[in-house]
Amino acid sequence: MTDPGRWVVLNHLIRTGWEEQASGPVGEIWTRGDEEAVIPYKLEVGTSRWNRVALALAQADNQPVDEILDGWLSEMRRYVESVEQQVRQRLDAGRVELELHLDGPTVKGHETSAYSFGRFVMRTSESVKELVKSSLGLSHYSRDLLVSGGPGPGSVKVTFTEPDRSDPTAMLPEAPETAEGQALLYMAGVFAAAESMVDQVEVDALRSRLAPLRVGARLSVARLADVVTEGGWNLTGVIRRGSEEETVMMGLAGARILGQTSREQQPEERVLPFAGTLDGWRWSRSELTLITDDRRTLYVSVPMELQARVADLNSTAESRVLTQLLVYTNVARGTSDAVSRTYALRSIQPEMDQPLWNETP
Repeated sequence: MTDPGRWVVLNHLIRTGWEEQASGPVGEIWTRGDEEAVIPYKLEVGTSRWNRVALALAQADNQPVDEILDGWLSEMRRYVESVEQQVRQRLDAGRVELELHLDGPTVKGHETSAYSFGRFVMRTSESVKELVKSSLGLSHYSRDLLVSGGPGPGSVKVTFTEPDRSDPTAMLPEAPETAEGQALLYMAGVFAAAESMVDQVEVDALRSRLAPLRVGARLSVARLADVVTEGGWNLTGVIRRGSEEETVMMGLAGARILGQTSREQQPEERVLPFAGTLDGWRWSRSELTLITDDRRTLYVSVPMELQARVADLNSTAESRVLTQLLVYTNVARGTSDAVSRTYALRSIQPEMDQPLWNETP
């Protein structure tokens, strides 16, 4: 889902010590010391914008622009090979499905309010659309999510399924799942995070999952949570991808927390570099495990646009990576002592024998 041109350029910036500072009207502002560069939001390979960015970075590094362009094209070839491998895996993976059972006081046998159930299906479809728009940076996107129904024991059952866009003749599909499939995986992770916050004083882990989303996507998730609360439902079910599946659940308390947290103003966070070894990727919760070079174990939420990249890197045993993480710190009231930290992935790349950052958070 990530634009390959931007992916290559942003990796170059991170590798050469640049840091993102702000977002402007036409692109992101990156700095390194007194140097400043604007990286356009749309950056296609081989275009004049692509070449101008390469020239600016070559001048900043006192390096021939041809060397930078050759390096970027080599990285592009590796990217293409990686995606083609993922596409081959998709042929056997099966489509992503989120199967949910709605139960609770408002469900009698296999019956519940048609109006409330209709709103639930509509809000789920709207949330998936907004999640995809947020991930791809789009202003418009069609509603292509599919739904099938049928009763489960003592509940009302509904299954949301990604559209089937498989095309054996396509040279470069974007990812093993469709955009809608990745959104369903992401939503299952958000449900799980919300439910895990029920007995917690702070909800930083949930905030870290919601942080990468644009305002419209966060509000759509909040409205979906409201419908679950108003319907009086507990959600239980599975997120399924081919033969793989994991349990999904969110009760009324979790739905209330999700609705409230989704509407919060996003907290201040720090972006910090971490080098280490990937130690696992949990697709059903969009979460990776990173063993840092100082032997800490970090559990990092992964935004939709980086899911395929993380899955690919994790396919290699003990994969060494360089990352940038959004770090959220919860501080004890009246002190400066950190109580807990949560992490969200901002960018990731293989180490590839590049020097490590010296900064230790």
